[in-house]
Amino acid sequence: MNHPTTPIIPVEVLEQVQPSGTLIDVRESREYAAGHVPGALLMPMRAYGVDAYSVTGGTTAWQRSGRPVEVGS
Repeated sequence: MNHPTTPIIPVEVLEQVQPSGTLIDVRESREYAAGHVPGALLMPMRAYGVDAYSVTGGTTAWQRSGRPVEVGS
């Protein structure tokens, strides 16, 4: 079953998601280890019963916007 995701820009993650919710990174483990949003939980391909957002431009856009990333698992 394929669930649609809502696009969201990096600043909206900080303003709308992180203050009141859990940020879940659904990428592969190696992608997560290469750099992820601080505090994000790794749960590859979690798409069941969750309100999901797709960060426009992905982690690269997050970094380019001057936001921090964590490296490692």
